[in-house]
Amino acid sequence: MFFFIQGLADNAVPIFTGMTVVILFYYTRETYLLRTETQKQTEHLFTPYLSVRNSEDGLKVINLGKGIAKDVRAIGYIPSSGTETVSTKVTLPIPTIGPTEERYLYYMDGENAWHLHASMAPDDLRLTYSDTLGFRYKTEFKKTPGTYGLYNETSQMRVSK
Repeated sequence: MFFFIQGLADNAVPIFTGMTVVILFYYTRETYLLRTETQKQTEHLFTPYLSVRNSEDGLKVINLGKGIAKDVRAIGYIPSSGTETVSTKVTLPIPTIGPTEERYLYYMDGENAWHLHASMAPDDLRLTYSDTLGFRYKTEFKKTPGTYGLYNETSQMRVSK
């Protein structure tokens, strides 16, 4: 019994050092997992999610996400009608959309800007925007056949940071 206690006392420092290393490794791993989960939740909290909806006054871009959409650009062209050969670009005059906010889509007719109504909606519409963390997004929409301005979202993806 004496030799057992003596051996334990002689090796106490290496035993406690080894236990400390194991505990520190466990703590470091748990802290890393907690940090990555917190980062995902923070990104989700600041992520905007833009969609297009039809209203009586025209087509609107609405932010369904919880974050602010900055540098919003609408890319879509209305085909020319009649004898005109130039297509008209769809624009969004205010390039920032907060959570639950809506903005009208416009098109230019010479020097005048008009609300884009469903009957004139382009077949393909793309929205590009960024969030407050600097991530860029692209959402693409296709006009549903047989409807006036009702879009189906085809894709939304994070493009870059």
